[in-house]
Amino acid sequence: MHLSIGAYLCSYFVCMSKKKNRKKKINKAERAKRLQAGKRFLLFFIIGVCIFYFLFSTSFFRDYLFIPVNHAFAVLASWVLNVFGEQTTAVDLTVTSSNFSVNIAKGCDSLEAISLLSIAFAALPLISWADKLKGIVVGSLIFLTLNLLRIVTLFLIGKYVPSIFDFMHVEFWQTIFLILIVIFWIYWVIRSLYNAPQPSS
Repeated sequence: MHLSIGAYLCSYFVCMSKKKNRKKKINKAERAKRLQAGKRFLLFFIIGVCIFYFLFSTSFFRDYLFIPVNHAFAVLASWVLNVFGEQTTAVDLTVTSSNFSVNIAKGCDSLEAISLLSIAFAALPLISWADKLKGIVVGSLIFLTLNLLRIVTLFLIGKYVPSIFDFMHVEFWQTIFLILIVIFWIYWVIRSLYNAPQPSS
């Protein structure tokens, strides 16, 4: 009887030891996989950013993206301001009224923010391409809308509260964009990983 109990306990502890060793191996493999994914993300993100800023400085970007997009923003911002009775017009890349004008310069078009967000999604190996594309589309719509709000508010601030215009233009809105890009990217990645189908054991 004592021998059988001892044999049972011995076999139990051997089995538990094997399970622990297996878990350790799985945890080590999982950590190695995540580390490899992190290195891959960082590499592709850096390469993507370098390519983007090279294109960002070209005349092609200026003529075929920057000017058309910012002219569209000027037209939309002027329309929104006119809804509130501001009596503005859009002239090229400028929203102007009888006593104040705001020019939409390079970097104030949300293209940089959307491009960096898209690169961060594309470089991430942990979520599917369907989720990446959805994140890029949703993020683009959010930041295009937010940029329109930025132009409208900067026009109103420059006209009615000019003393804080520089702060709102340089510190406030640029910081808001940076923080929201990071928050949205983290949120979308966590959401995609949470909703991803789990592999069957």
